[in-house]
Amino acid sequence: IYPLIEKPEVKSLTIVEKYQEVLDLCASQLDIPDRVNIVHFDIYTYKPGKLFDVIFDDCTWSTDDGDQVWGGPYEIEMRLRKYLKPDGIYLKWRDDGRYRD
Repeated sequence: IYPLIEKPEVKSLTIVEKYQEVLDLCASQLDIPDRVNIVHFDIYTYKPGKLFDVIFDDCTWSTDDGDQVWGGPYEIEMRLRKYLKPDGIYLKWRDDGRYRD
């Protein structure tokens, strides 16, 4: 998050995390700037009430045992894109470790 939040044009950064253990780990090891808003919520049911300039999606759509959760990658992307400004950027983390938009 630091390279993003250090940019003067980035006014705020919202992170949505479902698991309290992840939040606790980050809080214990990172100095979180005031402009970073961390929300303890499940992204699949989260309704932010605002639109974003950029959405970076690193959601998982299957469990460790291969069971699909929610509706798969396409449904997740379509749900998240509803919260993207018309000229916004959507980035998706791919399984091969690369980004795509």
